[in-house]
Amino acid sequence: MFNADETALFYQCLPNKTATFKGEECRGGKQSKVRVTLLLAANQSGTEKLPPLMIGRSQNPSCFSKIKSFPMKYKSNAKAWMTSQIFADWLKEINKEMAKKKRHILLFIDNCRAHSNLPTLKNILVKFLPPNSTSKLQPLDQGIIRSFKACYRMQVVRKLVDNIEEGKPNAPIDILQSMRMADFAWRNVTEKTIKNCFMKAGFTSENILTTHETGEVVSVEKATEEERMNAEHWASIQKKLNTDIPFEDFVNVDNEVLTCGTMTDEEIVASVNSEMSDEENEEYQQEQENVSVKEAEKAIQVLRHFPRINR
Repeated sequence: MFNADETALFYQCLPNKTATFKGEECRGGKQSKVRVTLLLAANQSGTEKLPPLMIGRSQNPSCFSKIKSFPMKYKSNAKAWMTSQIFADWLKEINKEMAKKKRHILLFIDNCRAHSNLPTLKNILVKFLPPNSTSKLQPLDQGIIRSFKACYRMQVVRKLVDNIEEGKPNAPIDILQSMRMADFAWRNVTEKTIKNCFMKAGFTSENILTTHETGEVVSVEKATEEERMNAEHWASIQKKLNTDIPFEDFVNVDNEVLTCGTMTDEEIVASVNSEMSDEENEEYQQEQENVSVKEAEKAIQVLRHFPRINR
């Protein structure tokens, strides 16, 4: 038994930008250029997490050049949304893998527009959760996605601290780095968290869980234990980051961002012609800005001694 769900991710969001991002719509403009959509899926026992699917805006990000192996699948469209075609293709791939292993699975999903027009599947039985109930009945919404984002945000913080110590506080996070951090974060969502979140969503009548390894009785309320550990670490480095943003706000900054929708033909054409090129230019400009003070001073000295005749 599996559950799959999409979530938006402001993959470049830093603690001091949280207040700017929080509560803003992300249908277009600047915020849409720093978001991706992720599709996550796991089984009820927590023993199997399917590889995430990332959806971005740029079809061929510059950071992908010369990279032959990726930690997860990547798709693109002008708004970085899940679409019915992308979801159908993902289902076909999972169905193919299950057929190879001679397995049959039950997959619970919500009934958003991107989950319509499902393909014919022999090894996956798809069931929709009741309308307007996913916030309570969808296991991934009970703490799994939250745990994933807590781990992802802590990686962002660690990278920021490293950049500050190296004199590069404005070094951006590109799509490839985000993909690697997302893969790490997803792999670090624990089996215990997943099992507890399925129980919290009502997928079992038991209100406690006994682990197979130790026999320890774990309450459903401990579903996000690793997230609380991250929060404690956050408190220890807040002064270094010079921020008073609560960790909870940083983790949940993109929770309300749309992950699917229907685009008109005009929107698709206009977005492909402008927004995608804008994102690529933005990535290029950010790469150019990633210069330390020492590197800049050295460049100035070189230019001062450069013969005028060669200019």
